[in-house]
Order: sequence, then C-alpha cells, then structure tokens
Amino acid sequence: MRFEFNAAVARSGVFRASLSLSFLFSTGLICTDLLPAVARAQSAPTPIAPAASPGQAYSDPEAIAPTPPAVSHEVGTISARRKFTLTVGGGKLLNLPVPASAVFVADPSIADVNSNVNPSQARNIIVFGKKPGTTTLFAVTGDGKPILAYNVVVEYDQSALQRAITDSAPGSSVQLSRTPHGLVLSGSVPTAEASANLQAIAQRYAGNGEVVLNQLQVAGSVQVNLRVRVAEVSRDVSRQLGFNWTTVFSNVGSFALGVTPVLGAASSALNASGAVSSIFGSYSNRHGSSTLALDAMADEGLVTLLAEPNLTTSSGEQAKFLAGGEYPIPVPQGLGAVAIEYKQYGVSVSFTPTVLSSGMISMRVSPEVSQIDNSVNVNIPGSSGGTVPSLTTRRADTTVQLASGQSFAIGGLIENDSANSISKVPWLGDLPILGALFRSTTFQRHDSDLVIVVTAYIVHPTDKVPELPTDYLRQTTDLERLFLDRLVARGGTIDPERTPHLRGAVGFLFQ
Repeated sequence: MRFEFNAAVARSGVFRASLSLSFLFSTGLICTDLLPAVARAQSAPTPIAPAASPGQAYSDPEAIAPTPPAVSHEVGTISARRKFTLTVGGGKLLNLPVPASAVFVADPSIADVNSNVNPSQARNIIVFGKKPGTTTLFAVTGDGKPILAYNVVVEYDQSALQRAITDSAPGSSVQLSRTPHGLVLSGSVPTAEASANLQAIAQRYAGNGEVVLNQLQVAGSVQVNLRVRVAEVSRDVSRQLGFNWTTVFSNVGSFALGVTPVLGAASSALNASGAVSSIFGSYSNRHGSSTLALDAMADEGLVTLLAEPNLTTSSGEQAKFLAGGEYPIPVPQGLGAVAIEYKQYGVSVSFTPTVLSSGMISMRVSPEVSQIDNSVNVNIPGSSGGTVPSLTTRRADTTVQLASGQSFAIGGLIENDSANSISKVPWLGDLPILGALFRSTTFQRHDSDLVIVVTAYIVHPTDKVPELPTDYLRQTTDLERLFLDRLVARGGTIDPERTPHLRGAVGFLFQ
C-alpha cells in the first residue's frame, strides 16, 4: 500500500489541500483503518489562510482548519459581487475584515453609507436606503485594494403596505408588485370606492414623486341610471298706454281719422303675438298740422321648457349624452381665409357615479340645456353682413350624494325683472287731471322659474325585451292618408313575445 499527500499554494494566496489515496492491491490486503480519515478530509470545508511568501511551505497542521465565517472576503481579491435588499428608510450593518479607507456608492440618491469618524478604524458600515432603485457599494483599503463589493437594491416596505391593504379591504384579492416605473396594484375589489381607497393608501406609502398604477378590477360592477329633469317657465308682460302729440307746420291741410301701427321700444323688446296699434286724429291747415295719437299696446308671452334625459353607466365610469346638434361658426383667418368651428347645442348630460359601501350613490353631474337664440346676433369680422346667432344656456355642474330612488334639486333660478317708463310733454304733462292727455307710460316685466332635479337608481338588466316607442306605430296606407286624413294608423299591434311586459321605467328593475 502507498499513501500520497499533495499540498499546493494557490496563486491568490489561499491555502488549498488535496488528498490522494492510492491502494495497491499487489499484496492483496485492504487497509480499512484509513477510511474514516479520508472521509473527514473530503467533507471538510476549504480552509482559508494568509497568503504565503514565495518559496514558503505550509507545514502547520492548523493551517487547514476552517476559518470563522465572519471573514468572507480576502483583501485584494473580490471573486463575486453579492447583493442585499433594503427598504426605503431602512438600514443594514456591514462588518469589514480590515479597516476601510474609503467607501463608494455609485448613486447616493438611492442609498448612502454612514461609517466611523476615523476612516482608519472604520470596520463597521451602515448602509441605508433613500428611494427605490439599484446601485453599487465598494469599500477599499488605503493602498486601493478592494475589500468588498455589493449590489444594493432599495425597495418599498411592501410588507407594511400589504398589511395596510389587507386591513382596508379584507376579503379582497389584491396583489402588490414593484416595477421600475412605480407600484402596481392588481387583483379584484368589490366596489369602485374600495379601489379608490387602496390607490390612495398606496400613494401615501409611495410618496408624491412616485407613480401608482391602479389595475384593480371591480367585481360585479354596479350600474347606475340617472334621470335629469330641467323645467323652466318664462313669462313676459308688456303694457303701453298714453297720448302722443305731434305738430307739423305746412301750407295746406285736411282732417283725417284712422289707425296706424306703432313700433316702440316695448314692442321690439318682446317678440309676442299681441296687436300693437294707435288710435289717432289729426287736423291741418295752411299754417300747420296737429296730430293726437292714443297708444294702446298689451303683450304677453309664455314659454315653457321641459327636458328629461336618461343615462346609465357602471359605477366609477363616466357617461355622456347629447340630444341636439351642432351649428357652424365661421372664424376669419389670416389672408382672407375662413375656418369653420362647430358649437354644440341641445340637451346634454355628463355624470360619473360611485356606489359607496353603504349603498349611497355619490356622483358628479353636469346637465346642460341650450337653444339657438336668433334675437341676438354677432357680426363676423371681415365678412360682408355675416352674423352668428347666440345661445341661451341652462347649465349646472355639481357633486351630490343620495340613495337609490331619491331625487335632489341641484339647481334653480327665480328671476323677476320689471321696468317702468313715462314720456310726457314738458309742463303740460304735470298739470292735474289734464296732464294725463300729455303723458305716455310703458311697463315691462319678465318672470322666469328654473329648476334642475336629478334622480339616481341602482339598476340591473332585465331578461325581457324593453318596450320601445315604435312598438305600437303602424304606417298608414295611401287610402288612410287621402280619405281619413291620418298620419298614424290606429289599432297597431306588437310582437306577442313582448307581452306581458314591464310597466313603468323602461328596461330596468329599480331598487
């Protein structure tokens, strides 16, 4: 039997030992006493010892003993760059095998270090995170030899944020992940209110400078139907009564009695259908003519407006509705060019509902009713007589909270304008009794009542086909139009599939 022991010194100065055992079976004997020793030698960890000088041999048996794990890197050699993770605002203590002369951080805005006051004795380094990101940490000796190198990863304290999310939305399946662009919330929540609350919680943890991407899905989204009613009653009243005197000198004259139209300020202010006239008498001779006119005018106008748009959308989603049109507005450009812009008018509504956990509905609603007003026109600059009409608009924009089925008056207006004027002949109009013959009075009044009411319902789709306005409509025949003077035929029928049908609000079950 022959036993061989080979020892070598590695180029880096690390002592490495290897055992080679060779059994010669020329004698036919097997030595079993050496097997335990060989097994211990093969399972022992690789020992680390100080570097040997050239020509020096290691004969100390303790040189192959395992080195304590506190020293993991030898001075002057970094075999692999390790990594550790920090949280924003958290820290980690690093123990160095030898004092460090300098410590470098590639990006101090992500992580920074705090060492001892005396650099020659700095064997403990505290690394703390500032903001999410990845950077590199190096420590070197006075002669520039590296001691250690780490990849430092700074992240949010996701465990604390995950606990806050679980406490805020128990029973919800919410996952939190981090990307280079910020935090991502994914999963499902029962209501849109819970989704908004979780996003606010994540934003507080992330800070104002970070982005929180909300990818939460609302399971079983609730639908909300909005009914808006805009009602207005406007009344205009105008009265004019008095005597007008006119004297004109001429050569010859005659006497006449008749009725002539009078176009005054009161009649032009109100586009009513009342009659405006004057009863007059005149006398003329060669010296002149005199005319006496009795002005009597009474106008009264009544305008009513009722608009009731309906719109349905899911909780947390915006919906818009417009029933009207667009009219073109020419806009002069440079060098005589004219561009066309379009302005919307009609009945429109925009709202965003959110169903709260208590069952209440919080919504931002913006109804508007506008009409073209041809009584007020604006001349287009640079055009030959072109005008653009104005718009009469009723608009509201507010946020309200109400239960399903409740109504809320979000806006209203009561307007009362009146004007009185007196025209008279100087001195004569101030005479008692007879002064009434030399005076003319005008009275105008405008009353308007406007109210906007919104009603919200939590609704669910129905299985039956909803009833449509055209279900009972049947077109007339030529004989019915000619001989019976009918535009719509009577006795129309609908599809039997649609009977019986849901009465009341079309297409929804109201809670």
